[in-house]
Parts: sequence; C-alpha cells; structure tokens
Amino acid sequence: MVVDDDGESLTITYRWRALPTGDYTLCMHGSPEKIQPYVWAGAFGYESMGPTDPSGFGSASYYPQGAATVGDASNPYNLHGQGFGLLVLSILTLVILIVFALRPTTSYGLRFGMFVPGVLMLMVGGILHPLWAIADEVQHDDEMLLDDLIDMRLQQLWDVSAEGVPEQTLATHTGATWGMLDGEHLKLKLTIEQALPLDDGRWQLVVPELESLRLDEAIFGQVAKGQTQQTQQGMLESQTVRFVLLAGRSLLLDLLMLEALLVVDDVPESSVFHIDATMVQTQAAGSFAAPAWSTRPSSISASDWVRLQGSLFPERISISLCDCDLDLLDVTFLPSDGFDGDDVPAQWDIRNADGLLPYGSLLMWCGFLLGIVATSMEVRRSQKAHALASSYRVSKGSDWG
Repeated sequence: MVVDDDGESLTITYRWRALPTGDYTLCMHGSPEKIQPYVWAGAFGYESMGPTDPSGFGSASYYPQGAATVGDASNPYNLHGQGFGLLVLSILTLVILIVFALRPTTSYGLRFGMFVPGVLMLMVGGILHPLWAIADEVQHDDEMLLDDLIDMRLQQLWDVSAEGVPEQTLATHTGATWGMLDGEHLKLKLTIEQALPLDDGRWQLVVPELESLRLDEAIFGQVAKGQTQQTQQGMLESQTVRFVLLAGRSLLLDLLMLEALLVVDDVPESSVFHIDATMVQTQAAGSFAAPAWSTRPSSISASDWVRLQGSLFPERISISLCDCDLDLLDVTFLPSDGFDGDDVPAQWDIRNADGLLPYGSLLMWCGFLLGIVATSMEVRRSQKAHALASSYRVSKGSDWG
C-alpha cells in the first residue's frame, strides 16, 4: 500500500502481485462522519519479463529477426544484383554479328528476316535492358537506406523525449510508423539476399541487416550523440531514461511492421527493392498513452491496416534498462501467435528494381539465337557458293583443254 497526502487530496494505492486471472470483489469504505467525493480506479498490468538485477542482463540485445516471418524459411530463394556478365556477352556478340553484317550478301531474306530482328532483339534485351536495370539499382538522391531510417527514427525519439515536450506531441511522434507523420513520404532502398515462398504464391523478403542489428548499440549510440546536444546534467539523465524506454519499444515495433510488409507478388528478379509510400493518419494500435502504427501507407486500406495491427501486435513487450554503471538494455517480447500470410495486405508501394522490359533476358537469348542461326546459315550459304564457283571454274577449264 502506498499513501500520498499533499494536504488537499489523499491518494492510496493498493497493489497485488501474482494474482491468478479471474473475478475479484473489492470492498472499500470512506472515513466516518466525513462527506467528500471519493474516486476509485483500477488497472491490470503484467509483470516485467525482463531482468530485475544487473546479473540478469546480457552483453548484447539483438532485434529478434524473423518474428514476423510467415514464409517457408527452409526453402529460400537467393537473390542477386544485376551483373555485367550478360551485358558483356551481349556486346561481344553484337560486335561479331555486325562484322558479319558488313560482308556483302545476296540473301536479303536471310538478312532482314532473321539477322536484323536478332540484332535488334539482342540490343534491346541484352544491352538496353540490363543497363536500365543497373541504373534502377542505384540509390536515388531522395532515398534512405535502412541504417539512415533507424538513425532518423532515433533522433526523432530523442527530440520528443526531452523535458517539457507535450504528451500529445510525444504520442504523435512515437506512434508514427517508422517515424513518418501524416503526409510525409517514405523513400527507402533495401538490398535483399533471400526471398521466402508463401503458401499463396507470394514471396517474403528477408532483410540481412536485421539479422545482426543490436538495439542496444543503436540506442546508446544516440544517447552518446544526444549528450552533445544537452548541457543540463539533471535533464539529460531524465531524458536518457525516457528515451531508452521509448526507443526500445518504438524501434522494435517499427522493424516488426517493416518485416511483415515486405511481401511481393512475383518472384524477384533483382536483390534491390524501392519503397515509395505516402503516409496517412490512421487508427493506432496499443494504448492511448503509448500508441503504435498510427500512420499507414496510403495504398493500404484502413480495414487491411487494422487487421494487420491486430494480428501482428505482440502479446507483451518488456523494455528494461539497467540502473548501473554499464549501458545494458534488455528488449524482450512475446510475439503474436495469430499472425500469418493472410493478414499481409496485397501489393503496396514496394517494387523490385527492374529493366526496360518484363522479359528482357528472354528477348536477349532469342536475339542471340536468331543472330547465331542467321550467321551460320549465311556462312554455309557462302561456302556452298564458293564451292559451286570453284567447281564451275574447274569444269570450264576442262572444256577448254
């Protein structure tokens, strides 16, 4: 029992721990012969899953990569960037074909029926298509990488965790998905190494950076950076504690949502993906004081977003900061057991870096085969013509003899 009497009001807090879930009857009464208003309120909370003393903290706190995975991890599809091998092969083949094309020929049907179409197909599918794809894999000027997004998010949380920031402002920024407020644009480039097949034919992308992301390093790195921005020691300590607890929860939920949404309809052709999403305000998950995912990509409907929130939101989240001389952080949570591939919305603002045409590689090989076949036919035709001319000269010489 905790009693707080400031002379104007008396607050008594009763706390029971480890009570089994069920129905209870609580009887309360006021003081005799005193007429005054009484207010009762109750709250149900979970015990922390984290450590309760320094010995329970680990030396590192990693992001639980795979918590939102719904694909078949036993059958991954490896992705690669657009290489230069086929481009070089196409250029060399094109040079050889052009050399043959400069030779005089009387077979115009062969030249314009097979050779020229093959060269054009080779140029478009083997040269222009891969050049376009390579250019699309480059990071655009207004795009961020995942590390940039994390740094931006942590700086935002550090700013709003300062003393004196209104609670509404704090809730608005901490609840914004990936830190993107209503009307802002998320432009992100991701390099993916593997894609996992889903039962419905779609593919879930695996972000390699999340496999080794240390939340404690990222969060305490921002604390060290923020110490140069705050000069008052007392306010700095208060802001640090508030920030660490906010950042641990917000960053975990942001990355969890990103993992869940990285699903595409078709088999990826490149390891590079671009996200270009306009964020809009939406219904938030979590509590009123600690909202989460309160903005969504405009291409995802409100109903699909609410469904995704309800199935993805963890059963319990625990953020523990060690009250000691070491920078130790523990981030643990119980993932939802109701999240599956059906909860992931259809294609949204994510696209695979691609070339000029949907089937550029197939077009290149068709052009390559046409060019080779046309060249070989021309060589055989030329050899037959030379043989015929030689036999004609021999027979003519015999007649004169």
